[in-house]
Amino acid sequence: MNSKLIYYPNEILRNKSRKVNLSNQDLIKKISKRLIEICNQEEGIGLSAVQIGLPLNIFYAVDEIFVNPEIIYKYNLYYWEEGCLSLPGVSVSVPRPEIITVDYCSVDGKKLRKEFSGVKARVILHEFDHLEGRLIIDYDTSLPGRRPSV
Repeated sequence: MNSKLIYYPNEILRNKSRKVNLSNQDLIKKISKRLIEICNQEEGIGLSAVQIGLPLNIFYAVDEIFVNPEIIYKYNLYYWEEGCLSLPGVSVSVPRPEIITVDYCSVDGKKLRKEFSGVKARVILHEFDHLEGRLIIDYDTSLPGRRPSV
């Protein structure tokens, strides 16, 4: 397991992540612990497994681990400036829904459905983008490295 943050333009950040095997609780706990440690070291508010070299559907956001998340409801789009630990010094105005509902599993494998709004929803969606291989620069046509149509 990578112990360091991966930075753009490393191509792993463009990989679509795969579902986590929920029966492998030891791996889930190990990844979760590492995500929290690195996020705290970097003074971030969210971090996906792909950002530490693991293309798996797991991320840390809003003081919670999300395993195999699915966004099932989105409402009220608005723009706000976002940064990313993997793109230091870059900020982009990104459109995101203000309210979302997410189905996901907790670290211990419990299935959950929760609604989030405001900054919490934004952080979750930012990390969810990482699982899909999307970066904030994909939302800004003026930046080099942008991929078309996200």
